[in-house]
Amino acid sequence: MRPFFLAIASLPILLAGCSGSPNHAERPDADRADAALLTLKSMAGERHADFGFMSGAEAQAAVLDEPIEEMWPDQSGIEAAARSSNIDALRTHTTEWLYPVLVAGEPRCLIVFDQADGEWVPGVYGYSALAREVGRLRAGLPKGTAVRLARSYAVDFILLVYHAPDGRSMAIPVIPHSPKEPRARPLADALNEILSDLRREEPSLNRRPTGGPPSSGS
Repeated sequence: MRPFFLAIASLPILLAGCSGSPNHAERPDADRADAALLTLKSMAGERHADFGFMSGAEAQAAVLDEPIEEMWPDQSGIEAAARSSNIDALRTHTTEWLYPVLVAGEPRCLIVFDQADGEWVPGVYGYSALAREVGRLRAGLPKGTAVRLARSYAVDFILLVYHAPDGRSMAIPVIPHSPKEPRARPLADALNEILSDLRREEPSLNRRPTGGPPSSGS
C-alpha cells in the first residue's frame, strides 16, 4: 500500500523535477513553514490517521523539525556525483525542502515545499512512512550530522546522504517497511550500483556519443 499524501489541488505538484531550479542556498522562511503547520493541523481533525497522527489532539501538539533538503538529480548529476563523491553534484535539477512534523520528538509526516513562480509553496502533506524511516535513520547517525535526500523517479531510488565524521560522503538507502536493515555505503559505491542497474534496464545509456573517439579499453 502506498503511503498516503495530500496534495493541494490548486498547486501543480512538481515532484518529478519539472519546476525550475531554485537558489539552493535558500529555503522557506519561518513564517511560511509555521503557516503550513497550521494548515496541516486544520486539515487533520478527524482525518488525523491520514497524516500519521494517533489522534486529533496529537496533531494539534505537532511541531516542525529542522528541514531537510531534497535533491532531484538528473542522470548527469548522478554520474558526476559517482565520479567525484561530491554530494553537491546531485543538485542538477530541482530542490525541495521537507519539514518533518514531530510529536514528542517522533516523526509523524512531512510537509513538502516546492517552488512555484519563484516562491516556496507547501505542496504535499503526508508521506508518513517516509518521515518515520528518515527519522529512524537520522537517529542512528552521530549527533549533529546534517543530512539531505537524493531521489529520482527515473532511477527509482531515495538516498539519505551525509558526510561522515572522517569527511567521507556516505549514502543510506531509504526503503520504508524493508525487512532488511539498510547499511551506509560510500556515496560513489551506492550511485555506481544505481547506474549499473539503470544501464541494464536501458542499454542505450551504454552507447558512446557519436563523433568522438572510443574510450581506452573499449
